[in-house]
Amino acid sequence: MALARQVSLDRYLLSKRVSVLSPEEKQLLIQWYIATRGKRAYAIDRRRSGRVALTVAQWARKPNRYDIPGVDAPESTRIPSAKTLSEYQLLQLKKLPHEVSGRARPRSVEEAREEKRYIKKLADRLWISIPEKARGKWRYIQVYNLAKMVYRYAKETGADPEVIIDKLSDADWEQGYGYVKGVMHELIGGRVARSGKSQAHGAGDA
Repeated sequence: MALARQVSLDRYLLSKRVSVLSPEEKQLLIQWYIATRGKRAYAIDRRRSGRVALTVAQWARKPNRYDIPGVDAPESTRIPSAKTLSEYQLLQLKKLPHEVSGRARPRSVEEAREEKRYIKKLADRLWISIPEKARGKWRYIQVYNLAKMVYRYAKETGADPEVIIDKLSDADWEQGYGYVKGVMHELIGGRVARSGKSQAHGAGDA
């Protein structure tokens, strides 16, 4: 794996949109793919069409699922138009150089703070969506816990937490914590929301 150590992807390249890659950068990505996964895997991937990645970082995490035209995609695959990266995507990009290389790295104090600030932002979006007549049944820490669970799920699966939060905002908040937590689990593919007494009993859970 000596070549894999030599062919590395820096933070700047990882953050670039696929639509603006130069021929030289694409050649580097090909070298990285072969160095880390082998020629046979690269040849197989070239014959299969996948979703075109938005950024190099998205592709580098799962190159067998995503494609970059001119790197590992069939030649007929078109490059998508450039889009604006969300705040969540930018937050995840900061961790990718180490995740892609396979080297574990502890979070810095600043990264931990940024993550907490982002979770609080998600919690604030939920908090303001609670109707006034239902606000008395809720504590902010309960809403923050819901936001944290959504964030962790998104981090593990690549889902957009803000989309889940927006859908969760439409829940019937008067039913209490247990019910809304059940709705959240339905949205993220977890256990089905409980009914009747179970929902009412769980309303005070923290």
